[in-house]
This record gives sequence, structure tokens and C-alpha cells, in this order.
Amino acid sequence: GFSLLFSLTSIVFLKAGWGITAPIGMLVLLTVVAGLATFFVVHRWFVPFVPRVDRAAWSRILRDLWPIAVLLACDVVLRRAGILILSRVQTMSAVAVYGAAVKMVDLLSLLTSSLTGALLPYLAFRWSEGVEVGWQTYRRSLRYFVVLSAGLSAITLVLARPLLMLVLGPSYLD
Repeated sequence: GFSLLFSLTSIVFLKAGWGITAPIGMLVLLTVVAGLATFFVVHRWFVPFVPRVDRAAWSRILRDLWPIAVLLACDVVLRRAGILILSRVQTMSAVAVYGAAVKMVDLLSLLTSSLTGALLPYLAFRWSEGVEVGWQTYRRSLRYFVVLSAGLSAITLVLARPLLMLVLGPSYLD
């Protein structure tokens, strides 16, 4: 139902000449409504929601993790700023080629993010067995990630052009 409603309203908005902003706004609105409806259905009939906040724990978490949050925010800004700056000084075809390359890098970073997310519970378990055991596991996993990253970087350099032609077509590179 959600996908059909979104598709139909997007077509209507685009045919009406409202541009791409209206369908994106509709997607955000429908996602928020679906999320709130799911929350209320689950809260009402399945699991009651009782907020409990340990202020000391959250304070400690926020104090310890704010540098990571700043780093991630900078990463997002730098990734998107490149396209904005390039669009002011280059042709749109150059921006499109750059954007395609950025999407490929995002795809590869999705792989490493997924692997890191899968590693965290295991790392936490090993850390509970002892600090030295946790550090050994961390160092070993870091070595694996370095080897994986080097391999993926080499493959990306070699296959970048053929992958772009395969995914986006040969006319895209002209």
C-alpha cells in the first residue's frame, strides 16, 4: 500500500509540474506517518512503551562519543560539499561523473560499515572476557580490515571504468 500510494502521488506531482521536491516531501511525510502508526499499534496492542532514562549513563555516552559525532558530521558535509562546489565551477556532465564515482565509494563504504557493525557485538563479547583479549581481537580485526581495504582499493582502481560502463552505460563516460 505504501509503495503504491507513493508511486501514484509522485506521478501526479511530477505530471503537475511540481518537480522532484514534492515526491521527496511526500516520501518523508509518508515515512513519518507510517513510523508513528507502527509505534502506536505496537505500543497499544503488543508492548507498552515506558520511557526510562538513565541520565548519568546518557551523559557519559554523549561526553565520550561527541568526537565521533563531529567526525561523522564532517564526513557527510565534505562528501556533499564536493558535488556542490564542483557544480559551481564545472559542467553538469563533470558533476555527474564525479557523483557516480562518489556513489561507488559510498557502496564500498557500505560494505566496510556492515562488517564493522557485525564485528562490534563480537568485540564487546571478547572485551568482556578481559581487556587484553579485547585488544588482541581488535588488533587482529584491524589487520583484516587493512588487507580488505587495500584489496578493495586496488580492485576499484582497476575496475572503475568498466564498472561505470556496466552500471551507467558507455554513453555516460563521454
